[in-house]
Amino acid sequence: MDVINSMRVKPDVREKTVAQETRQYFAQQHQAVVNAMKARDGETATRCMREHLLSVQGRASRHAASLTSAT
Repeated sequence: MDVINSMRVKPDVREKTVAQETRQYFAQQHQAVVNAMKARDGETATRCMREHLLSVQGRASRHAASLTSAT
């Protein structure tokens, strides 16, 4: 979660490094969470949010690793 939190405090870095395709993918994940919440389906909302956070964490970790290996 440290990687994700570091991206939160550096939005300019996030904006420069996230491809439009990735933004669309994350937007779809967000919508799935919202849809589950609207349907009052806590189990699905929890699963969708967990999948989203793991996806973000994985992408952020790979991005951080690529920055580290580039230096």
